[in-house]
Amino acid sequence: MPKMILLPVMIVFMLQLFAGSAAAQQGEEKFLMPKVPGYVTGFVDRTSKMLMIELVPEGQTVDAWTDMITFQIFRQRADLKPEAYEKRLVTLWKDRCPGSEYLPITNSVENGYPSSFFFLYCPLNPQTNQPEATFFKTFQGRDAFYSAQKAFKSKPDKAQVAEWGEFFRKVAVCDSRLADRACPDPE
Repeated sequence: MPKMILLPVMIVFMLQLFAGSAAAQQGEEKFLMPKVPGYVTGFVDRTSKMLMIELVPEGQTVDAWTDMITFQIFRQRADLKPEAYEKRLVTLWKDRCPGSEYLPITNSVENGYPSSFFFLYCPLNPQTNQPEATFFKTFQGRDAFYSAQKAFKSKPDKAQVAEWGEFFRKVAVCDSRLADRACPDPE
């Protein structure tokens, strides 16, 4: 895995921490991840337990970025609750970054799936000597646990908060096996 920021290091640690042994299949459950114009795939990690996709603006890399989008699917971890994941991540973040700020945005049920949306800010990441801010949205699915993140190497301004808030409204989980959680028709 390439040398990366505080967030991915903690996410990998959390994957190991929460590693489960229950077998489950992906079936028809889907993680709906909106396309973002101007972003390209910078890194993909696919194992039997996890899929991680990192997107960066064109011309940037996962080693040299100003902002990054990360999507993760933790297979066989449908037992993981968004609140537990959030609590653990907040603890890890605060332990690794003095002066961190945490903003819980919402814990809810979206399309029948427990979900959380929150924001973390590190004024000076000890690994990069730069600030880092990240929005997180997570879902507990029937087949997996899902996480979407938008990271910045600065504190986002009001316009960025509005833009990425709209983006996260489109991040969702659906399941064509269940009428009340059906996936939208492809456009």
